[in-house]
Amino acid sequence: MIFLLTMQYNEDIHLSIFLRHYSRFFKPENIYVIDHGSIKNNVPNEYNRIYVPRHKPFSETDRLSLIKGICHGLLPYYDYGVYADCDELINLQGVDSSIFQKQI
Repeated sequence: MIFLLTMQYNEDIHLSIFLRHYSRFFKPENIYVIDHGSIKNNVPNEYNRIYVPRHKPFSETDRLSLIKGICHGLLPYYDYGVYADCDELINLQGVDSSIFQKQI
């Protein structure tokens, strides 16, 4: 079983395109969206929304630490996971899953 993780902030257009694309490869319950303080919730109910507040100055180090921590926490429950930015669409059609390794 595999999961997909992304992070977004107020992505009205990109998020819907992202979810439509990746729902071809992942079940909605295996897609996790980190919502970094969006004004409104754009994540449909069938997907997993992880809300984090946006009250501190942006830090790329903190963002990467959060993503790594969530992936680290999910990997014991999945065979592998994929992270993609909300504006990135990776064609996973025909990808051999043996290329993925579990790294903890």
